[in-house]
Amino acid sequence: MVPVSKLSVFERAFVATIPKLLIGKSVSSIFGLHAAPYTGGYCASKFAVEGWMEALAGELRPYGIASYLVEPGGYPTSFGGSLEWPKVANDSVYKKDTELYRKLRERISARNEGKDPAAVSRLIHRLVTQRPSGLRHAVGSDALALIAMAALLPKNLFSRMMSLVFHRMLRAGSPA
Repeated sequence: MVPVSKLSVFERAFVATIPKLLIGKSVSSIFGLHAAPYTGGYCASKFAVEGWMEALAGELRPYGIASYLVEPGGYPTSFGGSLEWPKVANDSVYKKDTELYRKLRERISARNEGKDPAAVSRLIHRLVTQRPSGLRHAVGSDALALIAMAALLPKNLFSRMMSLVFHRMLRAGSPA
């Protein structure tokens, strides 16, 4: 065991908090399991949350602390609202795709407007009050469909399919 004096400020605060916890939870994203083109930075952060919570679940389990990851699909949130699109040089190979991706994000956001984000809240409430088994809990028809396809298809086929569908959506007038 590492002496407390050797831990970082964050680690010391976390270790001090563990006995007060009844449940460890984090909201990730379906993009924490499956990446899509042009979402590398976002997906990397969500993959990190997934890995951290997976490790943390094993660390906290002996103390009777349940850990959960909530993996929502698309919902109307302020996500991307403060996103600043970079200026791309006119001769960049990414110029056209950057503009197409910006427009795709707008279309997806508009499509998600009809979804009820309270579904995510209800899932979190259920996890806290009922403490079901399992680390990962997806919510939303798009997240559930993506997880089902990933489970049924070989990894290389699923990855190719994700890329093809994403590029098709990028160039289409509306999301698939």
